Order: sequence, then C-alpha cells, then structure tokens
Amino acid sequence: MSIDPVAPRVRRRVPFLGHTVAEYVIAAALIASGIHATGAAELVLVLSGAALVVLNVLTRGPLGAFRLLTRRAHHVGDLLVIAALVIAPLAAVHAVHLLGVLAAEVVALILLRIERTTRYIDAPREA
Repeated sequence: MSIDPVAPRVRRRVPFLGHTVAEYVIAAALIASGIHATGAAELVLVLSGAALVVLNVLTRGPLGAFRLLTRRAHHVGDLLVIAALVIAPLAAVHAVHLLGVLAAEVVALILLRIERTTRYIDAPREA
C-alpha cells in the first residue's frame, strides 16, 4: 500500500454541533480567564468569550436559542472574533503582557482550526 503524493488530501469535517459545543467551551474559558486578568486583557478576553456565546445563541443550529443568523453569518462572525483576537494585543500596546498576547493568539489559532474544519451544511440524510 503506497501513498500517492499527488492525490488530494481528504480532510475530515466536524459537524456544526461539534463546532458550537467547542465554541461554548472556548467562550467559557475566555470569560473565566478574563475575570482573573486585569486591564485591557480582561476586556478582550471577556468580550471575545461573550461574542462567541452571542454568536452561537443567535445562530440557526442545534444549540441556537433564537436562530436569527444563518450558518454563513455565523462563519463570518467566527472570522471577526478571530481577527479581533489576533489584533487585540495591538490595542494594549502600553501594557502588553506576554502571557495575554500568547493566550489571545493561541485561542485565535484554535478557533481558526475549528472554523476551517467545520461542515457548515448538514450532510443529506439517507432515506
């Protein structure tokens, strides 16, 4: 059995339910971390976590409460939260904390990985 280097890689896709569960867990961690932080780091972490919660609550999905946003809008919202986390350290230039910068960047990378591997459209059900 040989591996063909020219063949396209088949990527596993995470169902949207897994995506939302992961985001709720990350949101809780961000908010909890923000409560223990100080200054601009506190604001960035709590607002990012709150944005993820609001985004999930408003999205049409298995764990959405109000279902006002489409999954496409959720996708865009994810990218906005990721961008906010990436540029957040620039907002706190006067009081940069290495641990806060590292945490924001790592969380942004995790969210980007989740976003890139999510199957936003449900697989068709077999009859």
